[in-house]
Amino acid sequence: MIGDLACFAHQDNKPLPGVAPVAIQQGKYLATLIRKRLAGKSLPAFRYFDYGKLSVIGRNSAVVDFGLLRFTGIAAWLIWVFVHIYYLIEFDNKLVVMIQWGWNYFTRKRGARLITGKAVVLEEMNSQPTAVKV
Repeated sequence: MIGDLACFAHQDNKPLPGVAPVAIQQGKYLATLIRKRLAGKSLPAFRYFDYGKLSVIGRNSAVVDFGLLRFTGIAAWLIWVFVHIYYLIEFDNKLVVMIQWGWNYFTRKRGARLITGKAVVLEEMNSQPTAVKV
């Protein structure tokens, strides 16, 4: 079983955390394993390597734990932002997300929310009232 929701007792008989880095490593291992098995070769057992933990707490605040190196605050938040951007799949995705995140950061997500039109309640025979935008 692989993936970020798979519970797999591993290394020291402890389950791996249900997070994306585990799923990424498992996916790469599985792809290599399939290629090797098709070629009649074998591969050593899967071994997860913990590169560290990142968690955002709020605006300009996060926690970084790289084992011996642990810190919080805006530096940790910047690391969190760039690590997440780095692991996006394609360049255009990275660019779009960086622009959106930057816009939301500087505008504090204060976009205009306009509701236009008028809701009219229609009642049909033997049915529930339905709201329709006019």
